[in-house]
Amino acid sequence: MQQDNPSGLLEYYYDAASGNVIWRHGGGPADVGRGMAGDVDPRFPGMEVWSFSGLYNAAANRLTEPDTSRRPWPQLGLWWDGDLTTELLNDGKIEKWDPARPTPSGSLPRLVSTWNHGAVKAAQGGPTLVGDLFGDWREEAVYTNASYDELIVFTTNQPTNHRLYTLAHNPAYRNAMTFKGYMQSHHVDYFLGAGMAAPPRPDITYAP
Repeated sequence: MQQDNPSGLLEYYYDAASGNVIWRHGGGPADVGRGMAGDVDPRFPGMEVWSFSGLYNAAANRLTEPDTSRRPWPQLGLWWDGDLTTELLNDGKIEKWDPARPTPSGSLPRLVSTWNHGAVKAAQGGPTLVGDLFGDWREEAVYTNASYDELIVFTTNQPTNHRLYTLAHNPAYRNAMTFKGYMQSHHVDYFLGAGMAAPPRPDITYAP
């Protein structure tokens, strides 16, 4: 994503190994303040990417939902329920975009409203921390209470048939929890989504 690029570039997808741009979307200049990547549509292989111009399958550069207004808000992603696709964390709401019945931002099916449990939002309407803290492979969202003297931790109660190493076993994921200025979603260095292959065993040993 780009912020007021004078060429009109809004968002682009590039090969991290070579720096070559694979595809780009223009139409600006505009302040594209946020973007997201996650597998929210299992009908298409791989991840979807989006900011405010519609929901695209990253590999194909193809809109997965023709109505560009029916895309989720690009805030944060997390793995929460029992399937392998990405859920969304936006303004204190844990949500799930449904490709069979797509709805625009602000009206997605909701799984959790964090304020019903005393949580208050941090900067940009987000949590204090999101990440795989307690094992399993789903993620927790950490908030504070209104007095800022308690942590309120949300963890899924939904069962899953998928068994994976904890995300924090993955060095790229562990680094991603700490190296960003703005809070952004964390990613492992393998594809985690619908139709994924078994991930490699983490090369981690306990130090004596």
